Amino acid sequence: ALGVTLVDLAVSPVTTSIRWAVGGNGLVLKTIDSGVTWFGITSPVVGGSFLAVAANSESVLWIASASGVVYKSTDGGTTWSTQTTGISTSIHTIKALSSSFVAAAGASGTVITTTNGGTIWTTVPTGSSADLYGFDTASNEAAWVGGTATAWVVGSSGTIRKTTNSGATWSAQTNVKDTLGADLTITNRTLYSMVVEDANNVTMVGSSGLILDTTDGGTTWNQKTSGVTVDLLTIGNDALYAGSRIWVGGLVGTILTSTNGATTWALLTTNTVSEINTIVASATNTATAVGEVETVILT
Repeated sequence: ALGVTLVDLAVSPVTTSIRWAVGGNGLVLKTIDSGVTWFGITSPVVGGSFLAVAANSESVLWIASASGVVYKSTDGGTTWSTQTTGISTSIHTIKALSSSFVAAAGASGTVITTTNGGTIWTTVPTGSSADLYGFDTASNEAAWVGGTATAWVVGSSGTIRKTTNSGATWSAQTNVKDTLGADLTITNRTLYSMVVEDANNVTMVGSSGLILDTTDGGTTWNQKTSGVTVDLLTIGNDALYAGSRIWVGGLVGTILTSTNGATTWALLTTNTVSEINTIVASATNTATAVGEVETVILT
């Protein structure tokens, strides 16, 4: 499997030392010691192109693919079942809010959700044809089922769309300001990843070093000085709260960190020039990153 790019990483919310990473050519890796050692586990499909993974516990996880198929395991990745999603386009991100509610987003403005662990997936119209790379929400399963959940999707052509009614309707957010407060056009940028801290505070990253942050639910998005021009592909999403460290990863081994709520960013020295596709913060000052050529970095 050497040379296969790892695309996504999931941490068990129950036992954070247990993690899975997925990539091309059917690659699925697992660690039970927080990433010190990794081992290959049974792949749902030989040669599959896996783009995203989400876990709800040390045993239940989902893998999303470039063909729109989702695979589920209830035994930590030993065996897999194939789930029909009703779509055939790439799924770029998947998020599990519980063992029953899972949401995913991908190509051509696609969002799909399930309320029964993936037995039945439902397509959620977003009103967008953009390729969606980021999805996040601070709402719980009850809010989604009750129709009051708030969430965002982001993607190509600077797309930012928000729902406050569990995906029934979506509105475009286009009020973006640069670091000096002037209007900033981002239709030539791609937004790759985001973290929703709560209904008001969201941070996202994208191409050409773009970092955007809002404190008012997206009424206004403010550009932050990243200090880099490379594409930023991922933002750490498991320890984003007041006073914690936020992690961002991108091309050429780029890792940025902020300890003041995305206000300022520092460039870390890494031992790689590989792209960082996913970075997950598992404690205030600890993160795991995966990317090109199975790069795994513990900071």
